[in-house]
Amino acid sequence: MKMYYTGEKGPGCEVDIEFEPEEHETPEEAAKGLWAAMVKSLSENEEFEDSNWQEMRVWSPERTKQYSGIEAWSIVWEGGLHEWGIGTSMVAHGKGWWTEPYYSFDMHFFPR
Repeated sequence: MKMYYTGEKGPGCEVDIEFEPEEHETPEEAAKGLWAAMVKSLSENEEFEDSNWQEMRVWSPERTKQYSGIEAWSIVWEGGLHEWGIGTSMVAHGKGWWTEPYYSFDMHFFPR
């Protein structure tokens, strides 16, 4: 899957991550799987060594509700690649779940 963000070249910048949405059946599995794939891909790519990937978090529905008022699994990366949550949410969805950004720097995962 590709993760999309707005970079120096403008919108539509992308990075390949090893994540297959259809392999994850629930919002929890998807959030944890996508988070792990993003951390792995970004930490192994020198181009993103200054992207603050270490600040990326996956949150439980309880923690997300404290943050956004919405009870859902989420990935939050406020200091990360610009608008990553918007573009990536367009391609991150599976049979039993779907995503949408809350702000441009986070994604919520919902059951279908």
